[in-house]
Amino acid sequence: MSRITGWILVGLLLVTGLAGCVSSQSARPGRAAAPTADLIDLATRSGDWPRTEALLQNAVNRLDERCLHAAGFAVPTAPTVRLPAPGDENAAVGLPQRKTIGYGIATPAPTTAPPAAETYANTLSDLDRNRYRTAQFGSAAPRTTVTLIRHATVEVASGGCVGDARRALADDLRTWGRLTYIPDQLDSRLSARAVTDPRYLRALAAWRTCLQGRGFSYTSPEEARAALRKAYTSSSRTAAFKQREIAVAVADGECARTTHLPTVLLAIRRSLVTSLPSDELSLLRSLSTERRAALARARTIAGAEG
Repeated sequence: MSRITGWILVGLLLVTGLAGCVSSQSARPGRAAAPTADLIDLATRSGDWPRTEALLQNAVNRLDERCLHAAGFAVPTAPTVRLPAPGDENAAVGLPQRKTIGYGIATPAPTTAPPAAETYANTLSDLDRNRYRTAQFGSAAPRTTVTLIRHATVEVASGGCVGDARRALADDLRTWGRLTYIPDQLDSRLSARAVTDPRYLRALAAWRTCLQGRGFSYTSPEEARAALRKAYTSSSRTAAFKQREIAVAVADGECARTTHLPTVLLAIRRSLVTSLPSDELSLLRSLSTERRAALARARTIAGAEG
């Protein structure tokens, strides 16, 4: 894709007791200072991260568009990226959608329209389309390998307007890649640990009790989805299946909201940041400094647009 698009993320308010155990820790002799709120936001893609991440994504899009315009292409302006606000538990659960399509198994969620830039490219002649792709990604579409945590790597587009926009924002393409992918890497690891935490298991037990009170018996929301998906692929492609899917999805969502299951999970993820290895906390501090510099550039770009 020629633009960076927003991830579907959920940032929720912390359960006060769980949050307090993170923020109240102070440095002790011989021990590094506990991670600050901005480091926890970065490692879990929560707190203020969705707002600032949207600012970075919008800045890259604007730089990309300026570059393409300078190359002679009247590419349309990308829609403003807006990521879900922290604390919006109702949006995280999504009851209105559950009441119409359940989990989206029998009735998939409506597909979104292709990016405007892609639609624009399809209007061009073959020759101009090739010129457009070269301007966007560079001749031969070069890629750069970015090293992440634990020797993981990712390849990112590094040529043309895309590469120029990323370098202009982050000052270095590898820095852009690390700022983009390391938070996702850390968040995935923290999430895997969080679902085995006793605090989450207690909330999950309350969710199961709530669900049983509505006539359903599943061990977790994930198990409910998986069971229905298996039933659908087997033979249950009927109106009765869709009604059951919606009923289970709504009960699941209502019980998740009643027990604050997503909120508890996020609070645990945030509390686990303090237990990251010292080298990863040090990396987070470096990334946070680099991200602040990128955000300063993004604000300058946003100001120029105004």
